[in-house]
Amino acid sequence: MSRATAAVYDYRDYLDREQDDHEYDSWRGLVAHLDEPYPAGDALDMPGEFYATRAEQIIREDREVRARRMRGVVAALVLAGLLALGLALATPVIARAIAAAGSGLVLSRYTEVGLGAVPAVEAPVIDASSGAVAESPPAPEAPAAPSAPATSGDYAVTGPPSLSVEQIERVLAKYGSPAQGHGQTLYDLGVRYGIDPAYALAFFVHESGCGTKGVARFTMSIGNIRWTPGYENYEGYRKYDSWAASMEDWYKLITDLYIGQWGLRTVDQIVPVYAPAADRNHPPSYISSVKSMVDYWRGK
Repeated sequence: MSRATAAVYDYRDYLDREQDDHEYDSWRGLVAHLDEPYPAGDALDMPGEFYATRAEQIIREDREVRARRMRGVVAALVLAGLLALGLALATPVIARAIAAAGSGLVLSRYTEVGLGAVPAVEAPVIDASSGAVAESPPAPEAPAAPSAPATSGDYAVTGPPSLSVEQIERVLAKYGSPAQGHGQTLYDLGVRYGIDPAYALAFFVHESGCGTKGVARFTMSIGNIRWTPGYENYEGYRKYDSWAASMEDWYKLITDLYIGQWGLRTVDQIVPVYAPAADRNHPPSYISSVKSMVDYWRGK
């Protein structure tokens, strides 16, 4: 068994253990291209060795993430044990103090201070269903702003196109994408919104194999964007009338929300919010997939 084959099937075993449905498309993509010969001079076709390296990298990163999580669980258990021990030791002391206070303990909305009585400070009313202060519930928190401006070396999505229209069309054709013929649209919208279309294409490949897998076959969505009011709803995802409309909506989402409001400009900053782990995604492998594809297409 070749190194490429062994690595890809190790990746499948990992997915079977994790029950990670989202990443099965990536595995199927690896298997589909595993035995393809490497066409000389064609920088867009990834040989088996590349896929083997990618599979091994994903497995290694996942093991590191799980190890960090386990260390966090152990630390939390130790802390909980220490707190329980401290509470057990402190309880008798608190009980004796309360007993000694006797009648001096006032259980009312007034607290005796000096010669008179003044109203005690009352706690705000808490909505038990949400844990928020009823009078002024907090607004949803945006992701933390990046500490420094992003550069192209940080895989910033902003910038001029790094792929030609012909290169985009070749990738779409390789995947048998129903969006073939829209390479010029993807390119022109990238120029208009100031985002390198290589990243839009990489998201498209990772999310649905360029529209050949999952709900994208019915929604014509390049990014599998979750539904919000104002859009047609298909199983919780935005549905479009055309691939061009979907492409523009993806660029607009990244430009207006992720960059304009949240200041997230790099693949590492965007992906954990765009495809959070809480939604059964695996951000490290998603980030690795996008970077690997963009690098390969660029010929790095």
